[in-house]
Amino acid sequence: GQRAHDKKRDLIRSVRAELTAEIEGDLNRAPDPTDYVTTKQHYQNMHPEYPAVKHETTRTHNYLTDQPETFWHGQLGGKAMPGLTNVAKAGNPFHKDAKFSTPLSDPRTHVAQA
Repeated sequence: GQRAHDKKRDLIRSVRAELTAEIEGDLNRAPDPTDYVTTKQHYQNMHPEYPAVKHETTRTHNYLTDQPETFWHGQLGGKAMPGLTNVAKAGNPFHKDAKFSTPLSDPRTHVAQA
């Protein structure tokens, strides 16, 4: 009865504890050493201390108001290039122009004749 039941329960618990310890030991073991070197390790071994470069500030910059210097912005230089849309302001040449998208039948495109 009860004594056999308790022995069976204790045996099951001990076997479970052994199996759990064995499985956890396999899952939590340290990884095997590799036979290769990763790029970071290789680079750090070749260049252990890379000197830091201190860049000097040429002028103060404000990312909220500065206009980005692009190829087309430099080419415009305040004047229109042949084949480009007329620019109203040289300081901001990248605005939308409605001349290409307004249909010819739009009444806003007609000029009142005197």
